[in-house]
Amino acid sequence: MNVDIVCAFHLIEHLNSPKKFIRNVAKILNLKGRLLISTPNAGEVEKVGPSWIGFRLSLEHFNYFSVGTLSKLLVENDLYTEFFWEYNQPPVWEIINDKGLKRFFDIPKHILMRLMPVPFPTRGTFHLTVLARKY
Repeated sequence: MNVDIVCAFHLIEHLNSPKKFIRNVAKILNLKGRLLISTPNAGEVEKVGPSWIGFRLSLEHFNYFSVGTLSKLLVENDLYTEFFWEYNQPPVWEIINDKGLKRFFDIPKHILMRLMPVPFPTRGTFHLTVLARKY
């Protein structure tokens, strides 16, 4: 069975073998089929530094990708980047405060703030989405 499009949102960073996943996606895509993939943007780690707690404490993320590293993995499997988008994360603490969840999250926020040497980053392109086509 071949398909025209595969979507994988915040999946690849959790896989033991992202190369195998991309290879398998390429096998099932029709010629000129597309892969829409989204992952945390490792290109931001240098800009944000140690305050990006997801890069320091996430035991669920085995892999991190920038536009360049993800594009390289894709092209090794005859998938070529057509477009990419980098965008920021939502202002989590502001949403929590607005929704009346502040009390519930006060303790975790307090712990996070103690773990981070600098303030929590609120600006930056923390998410990466790539649209690739098979040729």
